[in-house]
Amino acid sequence: MKLPIPGDRIRLVAMPGDPDPVAPGTTGTVRDVLHVSASVSPFIQIEVEWVDGRRIMLSVPPDSFEIIND
Repeated sequence: MKLPIPGDRIRLVAMPGDPDPVAPGTTGTVRDVLHVSASVSPFIQIEVEWVDGRRIMLSVPPDSFEIIND
């Protein structure tokens, strides 16, 4: 999977397990990408400013997205 960089536009594919998820298909702009190394499983957090005004981070995995830059 190609990781986004700040400024990239993305579209959410899925945010499983979140109690108040962003709707699939929602687009947003990446603000920051944080590489987190947990002892059990490494993951990446992606801070996104969504078009609906929310600022919710993706945790990859399990969340999934696609980069939509043209």
